[in-house]
Amino acid sequence: MSDPKKPENQSTVPEDSLAGEGGGEGVDRQGIEGAGAVEAAESTAATLPTYRVLAEGSLRSGLAAAGDVRWVAVDVSEIVETLRQRWDLSPLSAVALGQLLTGAALMHRLQLKTPVRLNLAARGDGPLGTITAEATVDGRLRGTISNPRAVAPEGYGPLAVSAALGGGRLVVTRHYAYGQSYESQVPLDESPASGGLLPPQEEDAGGPADAFQGASTPVVAPATGSDGLGRHLSVYLQRSEQTQSAVLLGVLAKPEGIASAGGLILEALPGTDDDLLEALERRLAEVPVSRTLEAGGLDALLQAALGELELEDLESRPLTYSCSCEREALRQRLAALPKEDREHIADQPWDEIEVVCSFCAERYLFTPQELDVQPSTTS
Repeated sequence: MSDPKKPENQSTVPEDSLAGEGGGEGVDRQGIEGAGAVEAAESTAATLPTYRVLAEGSLRSGLAAAGDVRWVAVDVSEIVETLRQRWDLSPLSAVALGQLLTGAALMHRLQLKTPVRLNLAARGDGPLGTITAEATVDGRLRGTISNPRAVAPEGYGPLAVSAALGGGRLVVTRHYAYGQSYESQVPLDESPASGGLLPPQEEDAGGPADAFQGASTPVVAPATGSDGLGRHLSVYLQRSEQTQSAVLLGVLAKPEGIASAGGLILEALPGTDDDLLEALERRLAEVPVSRTLEAGGLDALLQAALGELELEDLESRPLTYSCSCEREALRQRLAALPKEDREHIADQPWDEIEVVCSFCAERYLFTPQELDVQPSTTS
């Protein structure tokens, strides 16, 4: 969905330029210990602002193989399609943002000590720039992408997420109650080491894919089918969590939009039989994540990934893409800018200032008078 044409006398200011990156906590190497971690996280989440729900998804988690394997599965198809429409995302940008949102939801639930909020930031130097995703203890997701209309570099498939990210780092930050947080980083150009649950399982991007209707850049070449953020999440889990895990992500882009988006994490617990791991490796290598989700949802994905293994469902809960932006709060942020900045705004030939929320693309218009500032006087 394309944005309506902006009047020439209207300035646009991204909402995230008025505040720091979400949360603002410093890094504290001391985490929360003990059985009260989840309760403390939920208590903290209850004090957060009221959020506006834009789209919904679902999460399930449980055990398989008599408790030898933990699994978490999410479906965020409606969420990613909603963001595609609100931001008018290119196919590549939609797939990349969908992958990172899926990864954030999966990894938040996989944590043994539940954080209030888990943030993923893929900070690359390629066409995609920086992508962020956030998952909270109460099932809220948010995300941003610095280039909503990104196109893959020449010589790569149209949905080559890793190539479009380029070099840089994946930053994982876990925020706990009372201000404690942990941060870990891995390079974006590093591959998983051997010894995981299976060889690097890359994302099913859903190719071949044509351009979304109305998109300015045609996408007619097939997707590589072997490129994306799952590899980088696998590196993080191996290096920072020391777990044997498989990360499967999928975003299916079709001409009419996003047909499916979601994924699955499997974690083999210590002592799991080698024969079982080898059987899982063979099975997971054949799972087309996004097309399986499109055909049958999470039930079909779990069946395809785990086959005849006995499943134990431990949790089923909704996910929401939610935003707390609000006009008066944004006006107060603008009004709190230094006087010289507000005078600079008033000096411009603009009748209105437009603020665009970085998380939901909601647009808010303000007049200079609402900022309680007059044009500067020249001597």
